[in-house]
Amino acid sequence: SVAFNNYTEVRVGFGSSGGTNARIEVSGGTLDITGSALYLGEQDNGLLTLSGGIMTLDGLFSLGRGGSTGGGTDNMTGGTLFADDIVQVNGVFHFDGGMISLEGDQTSILSETWFDAMEGTTATFDGTRTVIIPEPTIGALLFGFAGLLGLRRRR
Repeated sequence: SVAFNNYTEVRVGFGSSGGTNARIEVSGGTLDITGSALYLGEQDNGLLTLSGGIMTLDGLFSLGRGGSTGGGTDNMTGGTLFADDIVQVNGVFHFDGGMISLEGDQTSILSETWFDAMEGTTATFDGTRTVIIPEPTIGALLFGFAGLLGLRRRR
């Protein structure tokens, strides 16, 4: 587990090497960024890969940054992302699994061209937060749970 607390901002892709050398990979555990914004891509490109674990961002999550040449790419295939907001200046968010929880009603994110979600993805606002999940996950969880109950009954 890693925590970045009370920085003004966290930047991934600040230099100008011209590649995607700046990256964060979360495949388990927790990454907490509190009291600051996360800029993914500034003068260079930034890459975030979230395939497991939990990432909590208590602030703005920006793909790219205004006035900069770099862009941000997020590849999410699993895990959980908690954030206040996701905005796009220059970049793309590929959502192929896991769960995203955002502050406020942000259900319109599914219609954004930069938010590339797998078919069947849903966004639900509960009055406080928006939860985004790929619909097939629900079915898999329900069938998996039903299968466990079935195995338990046979014993």
